Amino acid sequence: MTSKLDLRREAYLYAQDLNNEGGVAYCRVSEGGAVGEHLVRPDPRLPHVRQLLDEIQSVGRAWAVGGNSLSCRVTLRGDCVIAVRPVTLDADGRVSPVLLLFNALGASRKLGAAALEAVPTYLNRLLDQPTQEDLGRLKQLLALPRWILFLHIVFQSKRAFHD
Repeated sequence: MTSKLDLRREAYLYAQDLNNEGGVAYCRVSEGGAVGEHLVRPDPRLPHVRQLLDEIQSVGRAWAVGGNSLSCRVTLRGDCVIAVRPVTLDADGRVSPVLLLFNALGASRKLGAAALEAVPTYLNRLLDQPTQEDLGRLKQLLALPRWILFLHIVFQSKRAFHD
């Protein structure tokens, strides 16, 4: 049985391991980004994180949250997945995206930007300058009052099909 995630108070980072041995890295970020906990099997939250990532990417609306370096899918409940492409390459020289799962309308919505800022610390991947600038725009957006942010999601997102 999978445990329920509290996306209103925590965010999750997901990435493939850089060594290309088929593993993945999950990290739960909470308390404004100050706490990062790596999740390992058999943590019951892992299947739920993966399920939500897949579901939101499949049925979520494409939401413009900044420039081109942050690809975002969001539901009208605020559940959100942002994909970012770090400059750190894997063992075979490829870029592997990092996925962020959080709630953009929750009380701790600023945690989404804090979790992305913590990617170098928690997942050992560097973000380039354009991504850092887009992250700044995301922070401004997430600092808006909840009702304005909801309207932004409604009017600045569009129904999208899974890529």
